[in-house]
Amino acid sequence: MLFLWLAGAALEDRWGKARFAALYVAGAVASAGFFNLLYSGPETTLIGASGAISALMGAFLVFFTRMQIYFAYWFGIRAGTFQAIAYVALPLWFGEQLFDAWLASNARGMSTVAFTAHIGGFLFGLAVALVAKVVARPAGAPRVPRATARAAKPEPPRKSEPAKLEAPRPPPPANPDGGPRFLD
Repeated sequence: MLFLWLAGAALEDRWGKARFAALYVAGAVASAGFFNLLYSGPETTLIGASGAISALMGAFLVFFTRMQIYFAYWFGIRAGTFQAIAYVALPLWFGEQLFDAWLASNARGMSTVAFTAHIGGFLFGLAVALVAKVVARPAGAPRVPRATARAAKPEPPRKSEPAKLEAPRPPPPANPDGGPRFLD
């Protein structure tokens, strides 16, 4: 639920409620399909919420790659916090899911966690977000970070100040060697 809050809030702000809900539902369906494709055990019930949240995490990784994620931990008598950047933390989580799925497939007992649904959901969210990112950017347009794009907008001239006209500057004096002279 913490990851739903973390990834969900950021994605809902970026995409809006309808697209966010569509990604969540489609992520649940895709993760359940991926689980069904790889599961060979006895018949079981799958809820799908964790797979949908995994899809959100995959999309979060595409759009918020450099965001710092704050973590809290508790080991017996020791507790604390740390932070990790999304492009490190989320692939590590994905690797853990791959490892846990491998362990569950080799264990004699049946796991109560659908790790393959997490993997499928994450890959689905990653793919959908990559497609959305490519489609949203016009063909041939350079990739400009949002902060730079906002900062690059010129401010309109203020009406109270008269426009200043400057005389053109003469070119720098020529170097006797024939090349331009930059330092005087």
